[in-house]
Amino acid sequence: MSAQAHIYRNLTPQLIGNPAQLSNYPLLAEKYGDKQVPLTVLQEHGYSAPPFQKKTVLFGEYLSPAVSAQSSASHAHHSVTSHSSPAYYLQQCNLQEHFPELIKEAQIAYHGPYLLMESSYLKTSCLIKPEFCSNPTYFIGLAGTKTSLHFDRSGAFSHRVPTSKTSTQNYNSTTQPVSASNPLSTATNGGKSPSSSFYDPGKYNLLLQVSGKRKVVMFAPEYTPHLYPPEPGHSASYNSFSREDASLILFPNVSACTTFVHTIEPDGRTKLEEQLQYITQGPFPSLAEAWPHRKEYVLVDGDALLIPPRWWYYSEVLETGSAINWWFLTDHEIEIIREQLSCDEINEVYHTHINNIRSSARDGEDENEPDDDEDKSSSCVIM
Repeated sequence: MSAQAHIYRNLTPQLIGNPAQLSNYPLLAEKYGDKQVPLTVLQEHGYSAPPFQKKTVLFGEYLSPAVSAQSSASHAHHSVTSHSSPAYYLQQCNLQEHFPELIKEAQIAYHGPYLLMESSYLKTSCLIKPEFCSNPTYFIGLAGTKTSLHFDRSGAFSHRVPTSKTSTQNYNSTTQPVSASNPLSTATNGGKSPSSSFYDPGKYNLLLQVSGKRKVVMFAPEYTPHLYPPEPGHSASYNSFSREDASLILFPNVSACTTFVHTIEPDGRTKLEEQLQYITQGPFPSLAEAWPHRKEYVLVDGDALLIPPRWWYYSEVLETGSAINWWFLTDHEIEIIREQLSCDEINEVYHTHINNIRSSARDGEDENEPDDDEDKSSSCVIM
């Protein structure tokens, strides 16, 4: 049985001690306005989609619309929304690199998913190791910011030169090798890099909405053939994204008119039929096969969404707000990676993760780090 998406309510206290530090935009602009931050340049209609472009901007300049909107909302008692498409997005910002002070001020947990597993909050049947939890990353999205339909790759193979090496492991139903009978397998190579026989198991994403409102539309991995992944030959960096034109056409015109709750109300049946008719008459009719099986969530302050590996998702900021996320691998994904890489390759992936974590560890929070004297050349560290 494949891993399932799950929403957690009021999870902020478990992961962030002082969340107000992450969403008080006037204060953030005052304290950090002179910092240079890398922003994603959004495409038409406020889309973050490939090919990605970055631009370095003063943090205070980027926050200016959020500061104005937050000030207006506090006086008028209405939501921080916008009717224009934003131009930039603070997306996956490395907190340790750009805002190390905020980590301590907001009291953000480094190994968030691991802590949740230890306290029995996180619903996963597989073991989480702290060294395979990413550093927390920071998002501030203006209302109208959208992220194109995609799934999260593990990153274990992205730095390797494609080879003919293949795994003989007979994976279970959720992680079978790419083949004609596998629902993850399409003409687009099923999430593998072009000319490569690697199978990328993907990774978990724990997305915590600190403030504002965000909707997320998700599709389970078995609907991949109907989501129009990129054509063969696309850049390996972007091959986990649905074709941009499919996502752009589907969501603004079909999703915008839905109620965005997971359960379809009885009076919504007609609307669903109209949506399916719209999709089937458009340039991407196969989307109609996946649309009725989607999961839709609206995240508000304190909500966290667990996105399992290889689940496709589209995100849209409904009200200007901030979020924190952690990516992580469980022992299940690690085993799939281990079956496909050599010992040296495994050690390289492992120690890259460890070095990233060590570079961001706070004083006194290194009890979960491996021994510095470990000999990474003598044996595989992932066993």
